[in-house]
Order: sequence, then C-alpha cells, then structure tokens
Amino acid sequence: MRQSTHPDDLSSSQLCKVRDDLTDEQRELLQLVWEHYAETGKEITARDLQLRIGRKRISDVLGNVSADLVYESTSAGIRVFGVTALGVLMCKDGKTTFNRFVEVLNHARDVYSSGTETDVISASWFRKTLQLGEVEEERGFCRFLALTSNLMAPIYVAGWSDGGEWSVQINDRIIDLYLADSVEEFSERLFLNRYRKELQWQESARMQSTLFTSSSIIFNEAGNRTNYFINPQRLDDLRSTNCKKFDTRRLVAMCVELNDSASRENVHAVAMLSRAILDHIPPIFDCKDFSKFANNSPGGSSFKAIMRHLDETCRNVANIQLHQQIGPDVTLPNMTQVNFSQGLDVLLSEVIKKLKELDSDGA
Repeated sequence: MRQSTHPDDLSSSQLCKVRDDLTDEQRELLQLVWEHYAETGKEITARDLQLRIGRKRISDVLGNVSADLVYESTSAGIRVFGVTALGVLMCKDGKTTFNRFVEVLNHARDVYSSGTETDVISASWFRKTLQLGEVEEERGFCRFLALTSNLMAPIYVAGWSDGGEWSVQINDRIIDLYLADSVEEFSERLFLNRYRKELQWQESARMQSTLFTSSSIIFNEAGNRTNYFINPQRLDDLRSTNCKKFDTRRLVAMCVELNDSASRENVHAVAMLSRAILDHIPPIFDCKDFSKFANNSPGGSSFKAIMRHLDETCRNVANIQLHQQIGPDVTLPNMTQVNFSQGLDVLLSEVIKKLKELDSDGA
C-alpha cells in the first residue's frame, strides 16, 4: 500500500476529471503549497512560492484554478497561499492519500457497526494499518485529515503533536457513512460535492463574488480558508431546538456574528465572541462556568480533553487580546491564533444534544 502513485491513478473518474483540468505547472504549484503546509502547518507566502516556481507570476501559473483547490489569503498583511483537501488529492501521492482516507472511513464504519461505545481511533491503529512510518509522513496525513474538517466528514483529528499520541474522533455524521452503499463513493462525494470550478482563487475576487455569503469565508483548524467557522448545519440544528428552559436566540446570534467576523478577518472580534460563547452556555449543563463544565463534563475522555483544550486556549488567547495595553511595540493576532472552530463544533454538538434531552423531558 506504500507505493508512490501518480494522481492519474485516482480510481474516481470525477476526481480524475478535476485533475485533468490542471496543467503540469499547476499541479507542481499545488504540490509546493501542500508540501510546505504538511511540513510547517502554515500557508506559504507568495514571495516564497514565487521563488519556488522559478520567479514566475503566480497568477500566470494558476490561471483560472478554483479556490476549492488552492487559494490566496492574507495573514498579518502578507499574501499567502493554502491548499484544500481536494487540492491535496491532485498532488503526486493523491491516490495513496485518497485510499488511506477510504480505509480510515471503512474502519470508522466498522467501529460504529460493531455497536461498541468507543468513538475514538487511536494513533497506533493508523501507524500499524496505514503503515505511517516517519514522523513527517504521520504529520502530513494528520494535517490532511484536518483539512477535511470542512467537508462534513464523519471523523476529525482530536489532537496531534510530533511523535506524540493523537487520535481521530468519530462524530454523529457517521450515520450517513453507515447508510452509504459504498465507502469509496461516499468519500468521493465528500470531496466533490462542494467543488466549484468557477470559484476564483484570488482573495479580492472571492470577496466580491456572489458565490459567497458573509458567513461562508472562514478558516479551518490550521488557519486555512474553508467554508465556515461555525458549521451552518450546527446553526440550523441549534435554531431547531425548542427547550423552554433555555432561550437560544442570543447564542445563535453570537454564532452568526462570529461567522461574519471570521469572514472579514476581524480577529479581535473572533477571539472575544468565541470566549463569550464559552461563558454563555454553562447553565445548560448546570455549571457556573465553562472551566467547571470542561473538567466535569459527562462525555468520554476524548471529549473532556477537547473541552479542556478549548477552555485553556480560547480563554488565554482572548485574555491577551482583551487586556493587552498599548506600548511601543505590539504583535497583531491573526486568524490562525484565534481559530477555535473545531472545538466549538464539538461543543455545540453537545449543546444541541443536551437541549433536545431537556426538551424531551419537558424542561
């Protein structure tokens, strides 16, 4: 399974068609952007990318390539380029990456089908089954999985550090995978359902495009451009709750404002709204504050770990932005620093579940 493959070998005809629409130069550029992200976890600067492609204009190489493959963004005033999960599949090891993803989903469905209570796939399973050898290879696959977080996938990376322990969490979307006829076809749809060939990679063009709403241009776990910060399905589920004990209108409003602030890269507002959401929801779980909820939540160990991490990072980052006083030299925050979207998604999923339980109990 560890053989090097070319994207021409992608089994999906639709994935092949997307790849065939790219020139060799465009695929090479995608490869450079992906390799930089896989190694560093950061988007590559435009200047660095220009040097790596032979001092050419990036626009001359990319042409009309879709932003659903590669995109331009701005970080701390510097132009940067990032790659999407679908873009990674267009790179030279795209078939290997896709097949590994299918194997992960196959295992996740088997776990769900077995009826066990576990919702975690350990790092040891990945190392053994997918033959992830070097730390760099393991890091790259984890970062690819993180890029799939905007695809409504039934799994997400719960945490990762070089050489350390990590895991993949199975979420409530597993039912869609369980009911699917083919895991491979299900995986293909995840990557292609949101693909828009006409979506321009340039940031200025995307911001002006009617294809985007004010809440759609957000960032994923690694600070890269995706389709939302608070998942729109989560918002719909939250709006649909009907618990008499808790009025969720303000919570919904904060989530909508958070999406809008993230779409406009209003970093300070994102930090403060994220913290406000954490401060707002504890009464739903009969807790006085979020720290108490995070440390005493009824969920499993993985859920508690995510909540503790969310509590510590969100609160500390927000405190810095809220209380930092003016001085001769300041460092401006960026979207990577304030990106708590994955943890918030896990939290809101639990909030919705709890509200439905209270509603069924007549609370």
